[in-house]
Amino acid sequence: MMTNEPLTDINKIVKDTLYLGCNRLDAHSWIELDDGTIIDYDDKILATTSAFGNLNIVRVPFPLNIQVQILPFVKKLIDAFNNETSFCSTQQLEQITENIMSCAGKCVLRTYIMKKLYTAQGIKCKVVYGSLGFKQPNNKYWYEYG
Repeated sequence: MMTNEPLTDINKIVKDTLYLGCNRLDAHSWIELDDGTIIDYDDKILATTSAFGNLNIVRVPFPLNIQVQILPFVKKLIDAFNNETSFCSTQQLEQITENIMSCAGKCVLRTYIMKKLYTAQGIKCKVVYGSLGFKQPNNKYWYEYG
């Protein structure tokens, strides 16, 4: 949803449209390492996802209470993804995972996969849910997601 303010209302974040049988979220998610490093899609990829996209990207975490409120919707999506892919061959699963990891628009599934990978390697990190915006030439921000 294009807006010049990050979303802070759960009713505007959770959508009626479905993906894998689950509510879509008007949100972005990324990984944050303990040292504050952000792991996300490459900025050049993110810049192509919006008519207002550019390399002046801003990520604004949702307030903690909103991040907690969307967790049940995230869990449903992850459960649906795991169920749908449980019948895939290893090769199919690798292709699906590569698509999720490299093509913007699947950030919730991407951060789920990345969190599992980092945790398995003993790297402490967290998933952050929030808004993603692009600073415009007039110094205002356009929030494409969240």
